[in-house]
Amino acid sequence: MASILTIMDRYSTDIAAVLASAPCRQEARLPGAWPRASIQAQEAIHHASAFLPPAPVSTLRSGGPHADPAARRLDAATAALAAGRDLLHSHLAARPDGTRIDRSEWAPVVTSEPVARALLLELGLWARRTAEHGARIALPGPAARRGTGEQRHQLNTACQWLWVLDSAVRAAQHHQPVSAADVSLLHAIPVNALEPRRIPGGAETITSLCHGTTSTAERIRNNAVINPVDATWSPALTADSFRHAATCSTVISHNCEILLRTLATRAGQHGSDALASIPGRGYLSRCVRSD
Repeated sequence: MASILTIMDRYSTDIAAVLASAPCRQEARLPGAWPRASIQAQEAIHHASAFLPPAPVSTLRSGGPHADPAARRLDAATAALAAGRDLLHSHLAARPDGTRIDRSEWAPVVTSEPVARALLLELGLWARRTAEHGARIALPGPAARRGTGEQRHQLNTACQWLWVLDSAVRAAQHHQPVSAADVSLLHAIPVNALEPRRIPGGAETITSLCHGTTSTAERIRNNAVINPVDATWSPALTADSFRHAATCSTVISHNCEILLRTLATRAGQHGSDALASIPGRGYLSRCVRSD
């Protein structure tokens, strides 16, 4: 329980940092529904954690070798939540001074208010499920696990604070509902991982060539997003590096043109619907137009 609360606390810190910039209510300069809920969520998690022993560091990632099925389920939930936060943070980085660096085009989405509200909505769901799970363990009698009556009382009190968190989120959802589109946007955020470079062998299909061209462009664009600050002062920024970047862009655009002309010819033979069904067609068109 302490391990999953540690991960939830990290989520709540991320969410509160985003929602802190949300506009206040004009009449009293009070925070809006969701910023207020994020503050209450942090407080509830801190109060709940105070009634539990500290989480072992080793269980925050890999999970401990617990024989109890209830503990194993909590360990699995902790690992899943930690992996989800790692996925979100794969789009972000920090400079030595603590300022943020966007590592992908998804970074503004990850740190947007709609996604923060959707994430807090899910945090309330996790808190409710965790509280229900912990409350069953805290019951005396046949359902009781190890521990004294005092330990079960402390566990039950921690669960009560998780229900406070859930109530705060429910109140915010009642006043300012999170749309299904915002929740879908949160779920659509991919991990920021680029495919490895693959050298064409000469026997690729059109679909695989389109995929290879797209992945190559994504790797170059990823470097362009990550390195602009370093590029302004780097001694490696020379005329040769500019020529190399221009050459790469020209080659990608030329390959896109060849693919589009080939697809257009094929579409003329099989009908216009054939071109519309090719994966990556729109992306290739944008590459050529932008060049």
